[in-house]
Amino acid sequence: MNSRERLMTVLNHQIPDKVPWSGLITDYFINFHKNELGEISALNFLKEMGADVFNWLGIEARSHGVEVQTYVNGALTETDTSGDWLVEFYNYIGNINYYKSMTKKIIVRKFVTPIGELTAEFTYTPESHTVFISEFPIRRIKDYRVFTYMIESLEYIDPGIRYRQKENEIGQHGINAAVLHSTPVYELIQCFIGLERFYYLFFDYKKETTALMDKIFSKFKQCYKIYTKANIPAVVIPEDASTTLYSPSFFNEYLKPILEEYCRIINGEGKVSVIHACGHLDGLKKSLSEINVDCIESVSPPPTGNVSIKEFKKALPDVCIMGGIPANCYLTELSDFKRYVKKLILENKDKSNFILSSGDSVPSDARIENIKAIPDLIESYGKY
Repeated sequence: MNSRERLMTVLNHQIPDKVPWSGLITDYFINFHKNELGEISALNFLKEMGADVFNWLGIEARSHGVEVQTYVNGALTETDTSGDWLVEFYNYIGNINYYKSMTKKIIVRKFVTPIGELTAEFTYTPESHTVFISEFPIRRIKDYRVFTYMIESLEYIDPGIRYRQKENEIGQHGINAAVLHSTPVYELIQCFIGLERFYYLFFDYKKETTALMDKIFSKFKQCYKIYTKANIPAVVIPEDASTTLYSPSFFNEYLKPILEEYCRIINGEGKVSVIHACGHLDGLKKSLSEINVDCIESVSPPPTGNVSIKEFKKALPDVCIMGGIPANCYLTELSDFKRYVKKLILENKDKSNFILSSGDSVPSDARIENIKAIPDLIESYGKY
């Protein structure tokens, strides 16, 4: 089997020739290793490593009523009227060189609409080699009105030509997957309000917050209906599911129905549905098992997560589980890494429904020699 066939076989719940393996390689890792790797994309790095590539493709959207003004340390440096504020907001980590500085560098983006403004602040941290949102754009209940305008004015760009080109590029080395929107709850926590403030606003203004969530969901469904028709085999819901963000009962009431609807749309177009779930999943096993999803991706054992792959597979026997190598494991000595991955393969290749991968993103300072060791481990221990 080639890599594409191997991945599709497992995602369709059949047994391949050997355990597929891929890793979630992002800009964290590529930027950290630039001196060693040079100008290489995550896709080409995984190809060189002999992986069965599970390649993420993003969305394109425009909101022509939103102007973005960028300020660096208080000075206006750029005004963007293209309307792609959402994609830029999602991709700030990908533009890490824009944020990097030996001195403190604060980037503020002001979102200017006909009915008001919101601002977000981004800060680069040399210690983690990444950027984080240091001030979220929604801070008060009155900000809901402006944000609702920003969301409702979005127009999604048909991905047809771009995705066909990506299919040609990946060929038999793996599969492409469209990475669309998460649930409104997670989207608000991760990108627009922040965890603590979200719950203050939710419980202080429950009616208004649930109404905002409903409006976001209505718009995001449009995205799913457009992108699931594209010429790609899989769609990822980038949820970061975890009981560190909400309780199981809150998940069941406010997130599970959304995930079920996303999967219904994805599966209705004959695509493989994938939920990205990289957090603490022990308390969500039952709920996730009740969703008609094909694959749960980036599952991480302790210390990153709180459930083993073997235990998670037992709870969701009809779902393909992708993940298994927690972030800290990539930093260990080669002998320890091999020992861990060997055990992981042998414990979980029974009855297939397992793709060896990382528990969320491969960390920036992961040892390349550890990643290079995986194909030989698959050859030795991963054949069916």
